[in-house]
Amino acid sequence: MNVSPKKFHHQTSRPDDIVRPPSRLIAPERLPKLLRMVGVHRYDLYTWYTSWCLSPFQLFIFRFFCAVYLAMALCLGFRYGSHEMAAQFFFFFTYISSFLLCCYFTLHAWHTFRVTRFTSSYFRRQANRASPWYLWLLQFLYSGCFVFHVIVVIIYWTILYPTVKRKALEGKIELGPVAIFLDVSVHVLPLFFMLAEIIVNNRFHVYAVEIFQTLLFMAFYTLWMWFGAFIFYLVRDKAWWVYPHFNFVARGRAGLYYAIIFFLTLFGFGLMYLLHRLKQFCSGCIPPEPNPDEYEEQLKKYEQAC
Repeated sequence: MNVSPKKFHHQTSRPDDIVRPPSRLIAPERLPKLLRMVGVHRYDLYTWYTSWCLSPFQLFIFRFFCAVYLAMALCLGFRYGSHEMAAQFFFFFTYISSFLLCCYFTLHAWHTFRVTRFTSSYFRRQANRASPWYLWLLQFLYSGCFVFHVIVVIIYWTILYPTVKRKALEGKIELGPVAIFLDVSVHVLPLFFMLAEIIVNNRFHVYAVEIFQTLLFMAFYTLWMWFGAFIFYLVRDKAWWVYPHFNFVARGRAGLYYAIIFFLTLFGFGLMYLLHRLKQFCSGCIPPEPNPDEYEEQLKKYEQAC
């Protein structure tokens, strides 16, 4: 996508008015080996904090709304969710993934707001100041949150919701307005928020290596779920499984559900990859390919333009 060498001075200016910095301002040699392996050196600040179809201010409003809505849903979930003890709240995969998505929108809303204030020079300052691990966190939140909420939507509405509905019909639980609101707010809307984010942002690539950090998180969550069952067993003399289907002690088919989660993770990431390709095709925006040989020259031109 061609960009104008002008700077913008109004908060509702289009992204084409921002001077685009050379891609990959983060030098690979500055990164730990682990972060190079997961592709943080490909991080392009411009693609995260701008949109190909919205102004920075409009992008900020969208991200701010999503962050506030998710924060409200999490607070209501903690207060009125289907858990008997407050500690149980912290073991639900749905709430953990919603919290991560809320963090994503909060962090990016803040940076997008800063772009509306400081325009093009903000990218260069961020590249110099931001911790490589913080950049990895933003990358993980982006690729992971979409995959997590694909899993949430499929698993909840196909496996868990029939059980909830059956218990509601038997009178064991009450599905009031708050419960219905939470069902929609944490089991449907986050995926649509993330779909909208993918559509409007300026990122057109997802790299295959990002799947490994998503799979690693799923492994850590599995350990966290087992740890929770063990802790509740010590406290109450009876293990509490946040999702009984994954109780490998009492259920012979638990291994099947773990396999389903693994393949859904791969499916969600593949879907995300295809969505980025489709966006590039439909928008007609072709991201510039970085040329290491011309990097210094591009950087000088960028600093002069800012």
